[in-house]
Amino acid sequence: MVAVISNATANILLVKTDEAATHQAVLDLKDAGYGACSAAELSQATAQIEETQPALIVIDGAIAGQAGLDFCHQLRQQGQRLPILLLVDKETVEQRIACLEAGADDYLLKPYRSETFCGWFAFTSNPPKKRRNNFVLANWSWICRVAACFATVTPLS
Repeated sequence: MVAVISNATANILLVKTDEAATHQAVLDLKDAGYGACSAAELSQATAQIEETQPALIVIDGAIAGQAGLDFCHQLRQQGQRLPILLLVDKETVEQRIACLEAGADDYLLKPYRSETFCGWFAFTSNPPKKRRNNFVLANWSWICRVAACFATVTPLS
């Protein structure tokens, strides 16, 4: 599933991201015409989700061990359908699976890089037009991740 962000006045919620990343993301989002707010604590994030109904939630997946993944999973268990982007420390098959199982729509590798975030955000803000055979390239990233997971599975003898 690819998040589609289309409201140029929408707020983006940054949860437990480090100060430098938060500052740069806020500047990047402002340049793109979006608002941003941040939450330093998970309880504060929960309140802000209810109050502001952000268009996207960006969660630092590495906070306090599994807390970022757990928070994402908790939001999905509560029926929250807002798009969620996780920031992760390393790109391993296990990390990819953990992000998908937690319910994230996608993930980006840390450290925060403006060009990567803005590219991801631009793509989700302006999804590709309908293609022949109803194949949507936006799902290709997810398909590649799933294929990579299966590529590392050893067949049973």
